[in-house]
Amino acid sequence: MSPDPSEFKSEESLDESNKDSLDSTSSLLSEIDPKTDPLIYAQNLQTQVGTIGFDWKNPQQALPKLYEELEEVSQALNEQGKQHLQEELGDLIFSVINLIRISGYEASAILESANSKFVRRFNRLELIAQEEKRNISKMALEDLETLWQVAKIQDSIKKED
Repeated sequence: MSPDPSEFKSEESLDESNKDSLDSTSSLLSEIDPKTDPLIYAQNLQTQVGTIGFDWKNPQQALPKLYEELEEVSQALNEQGKQHLQEELGDLIFSVINLIRISGYEASAILESANSKFVRRFNRLELIAQEEKRNISKMALEDLETLWQVAKIQDSIKKED
């Protein structure tokens, strides 16, 4: 799906110094250290190209690209080609990072928070299983998913307190 050019920031929104950089012989992206953590590097790349208007105006406009990348991952899964799947997964992650950035968040902070939430909920799942005298390593995926949903509900209630 090709984006509508009107969905991108207008040239008028660019400042004069950014317009001048379009004429320079060095790449706009050469200013970004590729040795940076990949998550931060991706966000920095997207921020940098945004300075010349290669950016969505708002998060809602970035969503179709995310859906497009997800569909490409789905197709790559069906093709059984590991290299192609790896590329499409990378594109999906890149698009998610872009949505995070456009929404005004830092990708690293979002992922750190998600990791903490996962650990908290999994610990709760383990506690529930222990209280029920169940061994999680011997449980079926469906049973684990049920406990996971209970842990999520308990976690949400605890957050409201």
